[in-house]
Amino acid sequence: MCTTGWIKTKKGFIVFKNRDRLPDENINSNYFTNEGGVVFFGDRKFNGSWIGINKLGVAITHSFGPNRDVPEGYSQNENFLLNKTILEKAQSLDEATNLYKDLFIKEKIGKSYNVMICDGTKSNVFEFILDNYCMKESNDCALRSNHFHIMEDYNVDEKVVCRSKKRLLRMKSLLKNVESGQDLIPILKSHSENGKENICRHDYAVTVGSVIMELKDGLIEVHHILNKSPCEGDYVNETIKIQNVY
Repeated sequence: MCTTGWIKTKKGFIVFKNRDRLPDENINSNYFTNEGGVVFFGDRKFNGSWIGINKLGVAITHSFGPNRDVPEGYSQNENFLLNKTILEKAQSLDEATNLYKDLFIKEKIGKSYNVMICDGTKSNVFEFILDNYCMKESNDCALRSNHFHIMEDYNVDEKVVCRSKKRLLRMKSLLKNVESGQDLIPILKSHSENGKENICRHDYAVTVGSVIMELKDGLIEVHHILNKSPCEGDYVNETIKIQNVY
């Protein structure tokens, strides 16, 4: 579940996420905070971040991968705390990338993930499943949902993979004229004619929050809507000053 992305801009970058959950889950636990040099969005059911940027301009977000089965000997925990820990510690994109890789394996996180670690120069996109991982660099735009692009042998859940691929194809087609975070709002609210390509989802999963974080000129411009579907209301806009050194 979830759709995430990174777009390089002339003055910085945009990172965004539509957060999806199962319809029977409590959706009223998402929150926004700025603490310890990290601007992030979390879920009160977990400790950590599902999208965030640190004071040096390094951002991390993620989506589930194609497999959520957790074998014996691996942790059932989400990777939220790992996201926040890396944002608190990392002084650069390279440091964040290396720390994340090492700690994900060390902590034996059991669920599969697409993890996006980025700044204003590039996005490093990981595919993690148990002790296996791979990484791809993107220099202009990166998009991920719930299937793997490299380790395709793990794309075994046909329903998840089919919808994920269709959603990303539609997302790519809508991003052609995006120049700012504001431009993303109608896209992240959007529905398709048949419902199977919805960016704002209402199928076996429901979008329960949407965040756009745009870093430029030492400022983070944040657009967010929490604990409801993006199509159900207006985004809140906030601007936060950070120490941007990349």
